[in-house]
Amino acid sequence: MSKGSLFWGTAVGKLGENIFYRAGGQQRNRAYIRDVRNPKTRSQMTNRIKWANVINSWRMLKPFIMMGMQNRKTNQSDYNKFVSLNVGNSRAYLLKEQALQGGTVLAPYIITSGSLGLRSMRSAAITGINVGNIDLTNATIGELSSAIIANNAGIAVGDQITVIALGQSVIDGVPYVQPSAFKFVVADATLDAPALEAIEISGSVAPAVEDGFLAYEFSGVEYNEYAGAIIQSRIDGDGSLLVSDSRLVVAYEIDGVQQGTNPFAVTEEEALASYGYNAPAFLNPQSADEVIPTPKSVITAVFSDEFSITNGGVVNLPPNLSAIFRVAGQNFDVSRLSVTVDDEPREVTIESATSAQFSIPSSADSAAVVVTSASNTWSFTVIH
Repeated sequence: MSKGSLFWGTAVGKLGENIFYRAGGQQRNRAYIRDVRNPKTRSQMTNRIKWANVINSWRMLKPFIMMGMQNRKTNQSDYNKFVSLNVGNSRAYLLKEQALQGGTVLAPYIITSGSLGLRSMRSAAITGINVGNIDLTNATIGELSSAIIANNAGIAVGDQITVIALGQSVIDGVPYVQPSAFKFVVADATLDAPALEAIEISGSVAPAVEDGFLAYEFSGVEYNEYAGAIIQSRIDGDGSLLVSDSRLVVAYEIDGVQQGTNPFAVTEEEALASYGYNAPAFLNPQSADEVIPTPKSVITAVFSDEFSITNGGVVNLPPNLSAIFRVAGQNFDVSRLSVTVDDEPREVTIESATSAQFSIPSSADSAAVVVTSASNTWSFTVIH
């Protein structure tokens, strides 16, 4: 049963044929589905296994990138935006057991999205922020800031520069990513505090300069697989947070040789097997579900025993007469078909893959009827 108040918009749970929930600060509801299909075709399972590493990566990165999805919709969370940006392109897979233990493998995910433009990395450990000939051990934060402003367009006093450094490790067969970061605020040139004292460090990382560019080094630990990102952020005049577009750049090494993929990630086949997917026999038509799309329902005609009904037309019925309408088409048995009368859902009886029927009440003087399939809509008005 539902809890809370529909009046105040706080209801949560099942009420009749509706499920009430809250998302994005709003009251929402969806239809209750009595029988949930859970087919495990290869294409569906492949989509599912992409989620694990994206979600675990968000949990690992969240303390550093919260509020970093400036371009999200008003009813979308940072988490939702992060997942939507990355899950479609994810090829980093985990075994089910690894995912349940919080396992994570490095992948070139987008970690912030905003209006300050792209801030990119030259490599996994060297940012694209040019600092000239600065010697960090002797420079003041004012000198470092002046060098950054002079050599990098779009950066101003008051902006924050954040460098993310991630290291890959394996513990008892489960891959984990250890996050570190450092940040500092771009200061006025006259500020004479030592730069290394003004830079705030979190984790096992140290700021560095490589070939005239801001970089990082791991401190007290070594990683063969690592990733980095550079983020610019700013408080706007109205108090809102602006951020740059930033993506992780990843380096994988085995015995000093760069690899094209993360050696700690499992293959797609291994991940599928861990979730219980078994490929159908070669002769089974289901083995071709990747190339044969699921059929979609389509309406070709709506009619009654007395007359046919044109799409967008008007039907005149005798007063106080309930009517049964029939729907002809294709694939009604595998894809959605719904009917509303004056925006209220009506029960639809699926008779076969090509035939369905529904009735409308006789109580109203007129009624707007909409029949919807996965491919098209058939609407008409009934007048008593």
